[in-house]
Amino acid sequence: MREKLGDHLAALQREGVIDLWHDRKISAGQEWAGAIDANLEAADVVLCLVSAGFLASP
Repeated sequence: MREKLGDHLAALQREGVIDLWHDRKISAGQEWAGAIDANLEAADVVLCLVSAGFLASP
């Protein structure tokens, strides 16, 4: 679903209106919690995508 959303937002990204970031952009060896915290702190808008599987999990 995230990839499909990215496709829909690609025009805005090309125009420089938005910048997309997700946790898959964290490189190997990078401290992931800090990267996530820094990007959340810098964001003006955060869109959380939650799957049905995540909601169903204990």
